[in-house]
Amino acid sequence: MKRIFHIRISLVIIYLFMLKQYAIAQFTINVDVLQRAEVLKGYGTPAMAKGEPDFLIGQRARLEFGLKKEKYQIHIAVQDIRRWGTNPSVALTDNFLGIHEAWGEFNLSKRFSLKTGRQELDFDNARFLGNVDWVLQARSHDAIMFKMNYDKISGQAGFAYNFQLKDVFGMPNSLTNPYKIAQFLRLESKVKNFSISGIFWNNAVTFETIAPDSTITESYKHMQTFGIPNISYTFKDFTFAASFYYQLGRNKKNQPMNAYNVGVDVNYTHVFNDSIKNRISISLGIDLLSGTSQIDSSNSYNNSFTPMFGTNHRHNGYMDYFYVGGRHENSVGLHDFYLRAKYDFNTRGFISLNQHFFRAAAAIYDKNSLPGDIKTLSGNLGYELDLTGGFVINDAFSVQASYSMMYAMQSLKELRSLSVAMDVNHWGYVMLIIRPGKQKKFTGLKF
Repeated sequence: MKRIFHIRISLVIIYLFMLKQYAIAQFTINVDVLQRAEVLKGYGTPAMAKGEPDFLIGQRARLEFGLKKEKYQIHIAVQDIRRWGTNPSVALTDNFLGIHEAWGEFNLSKRFSLKTGRQELDFDNARFLGNVDWVLQARSHDAIMFKMNYDKISGQAGFAYNFQLKDVFGMPNSLTNPYKIAQFLRLESKVKNFSISGIFWNNAVTFETIAPDSTITESYKHMQTFGIPNISYTFKDFTFAASFYYQLGRNKKNQPMNAYNVGVDVNYTHVFNDSIKNRISISLGIDLLSGTSQIDSSNSYNNSFTPMFGTNHRHNGYMDYFYVGGRHENSVGLHDFYLRAKYDFNTRGFISLNQHFFRAAAAIYDKNSLPGDIKTLSGNLGYELDLTGGFVINDAFSVQASYSMMYAMQSLKELRSLSVAMDVNHWGYVMLIIRPGKQKKFTGLKF
């Protein structure tokens, strides 16, 4: 009885403490739960002709704590990532729980602030920097970010770092971080119907050189990405947008880089009934990512652009054949010609249809070429169709579903070293999204 009394007293003290804190600050608790059931045969890469489709259910359960006052705010997000059935129902513990974000931000003045800790970097169209919210685990960085906000211009400058055990303790490093050190600078300006942003990212990785006497020498290899992630102008129902990125320096394999990404997009949006936000949107564009030729041995550069930290699921087809999970990186590049159409019934429901035609940006070597007679394969890689719909049930629950079909052409199968793969590949999902009080009710979509 005495122990129970002490526990009750402790709970009362905690409650009174939180009540006092709430009186002088804004304390919030949010949840973010994704449950996605998928049926797939040929998701990510062409499937073999034989075999049944796979079925899986994945889940993310995220609990977010926030404390906000006039001069600072604190945010912590704890998440559990799992697939149903990966653990027995009587498991004592598992390794699926982790910290997604843990940062603090304090205001230096009315226009400047400093944010430090584990945080998401999600900017512009998420082509190069995105939080990858579609993937259950998402992405965050250990970084320090200096933020500026004026009337017509805003910006961020930061530094990110990945600690390695062997740096201090001489232990072998088992992490596969994409950088050891990174610095970035981003600026954005909006004036009426015109907006533009610019970004610089320096990516430094550790490169080891082994001498004949087995001596290991470490050095840093730096790769820089310069970009204009967005330059757009809106005129009546039309928005004209473009983006450009260029990569130079040396990658983690010590290869000199000379790569680019160019995107051009024309979007038409017409509102039929402004009171219920009934509207149609049509987007026509091309996304060009440079690649390295498989037959030109005279070029010593790596010409394959890498959208390193982008939410790539949103851009080049929802079946994730390109630049998701490392697929198609350091390859022949991509030309993505697309047409997207979306119809919003109101603020609660939509349906969209996206079409993509994919071509290689560089030459593909024909493995059947005779010695001295080098031949190339067709640059056509495939055609994809994505049909997606979503509906907001209430303030907390929404449903999103999709069906995608990918027609993989022979050149794509050759790139993936598949000889008897299917021509037509399929993938579909139904997803329940639980986000009470949040504006973003859907995820993984281009627009």
